[in-house]
Amino acid sequence: MGITKAKVTSKGQLTVPKAIRDLLSIREGDEVVFIPDGKRVIMERIPGKVPSSMVFGRLHRPGMQPLDFEKARVQIKGARAKRYYQQEGAKS
Repeated sequence: MGITKAKVTSKGQLTVPKAIRDLLSIREGDEVVFIPDGKRVIMERIPGKVPSSMVFGRLHRPGMQPLDFEKARVQIKGARAKRYYQQEGAKS
């Protein structure tokens, strides 16, 4: 996938290009978080809630793939950033 671009509307809205939506598995109703990183911004999809029954025993269950810890780490980082910005907004 190469560089993609989107145009910002007069209301500050933009459409996430399909290639990026597909890459991040973004669907209608999903939430994303924007994380400032110097002069860049990282956009991540916030994962939905996962019931503990889907996670329990996942590492040792025969016939199932183990969790992708790098992906989980990135998702947790995004969720923490969202909570941080929500708390900072509540303080203002």
